[in-house]
Amino acid sequence: MEKKKVEDMSEYLIPRFVINKSGERIGETIGMDGQRVILKKDSNFYSVPLSVLDEHLGELIIEKDLDWEKAKILGERWRKKSFVVGKV
Repeated sequence: MEKKKVEDMSEYLIPRFVINKSGERIGETIGMDGQRVILKKDSNFYSVPLSVLDEHLGELIIEKDLDWEKAKILGERWRKKSFVVGKV
């Protein structure tokens, strides 16, 4: 089966598990922020660009190198913006 770029499948992104090239589960999609997908792993949030994700046989796969430190900083920024106490 041919891999599909995730940009073509945005309606199927949430919630989905994400795996790495080795097949290890690395998180679950929980939201979108523009052209970025928010992943949650344990208590951490990561914001990753759609361009690093592929879909194959129902799995979202991070196939490309990713700056995880930057992804974590952006994910934390998204969390603070999205989960404001008292926000309605």
